[in-house]
Amino acid sequence: MTSDLGNCKQCGRLFVIKHDAALCFECSAEHHKKLLAVRKHLRDHPGQTAAEISAAMDLSLDFILGLIRQGILVAS
Repeated sequence: MTSDLGNCKQCGRLFVIKHDAALCFECSAEHHKKLLAVRKHLRDHPGQTAAEISAAMDLSLDFILGLIRQGILVAS
């Protein structure tokens, strides 16, 4: 059995790729933590735009839009 190695798309660290993952374990965990925070924020502040969420949470607009593009968040 061979393991594929790749660089994390966020931090550049070398890691063993599992299940077509693009992020290393640390960056993946941080990404998940941010996602949960965004979901909680949206429950508390429904109807905010991506730009408003970005500003309120000090997250990049690209991060929020990426969640929408991936279908993780649904724009309403």
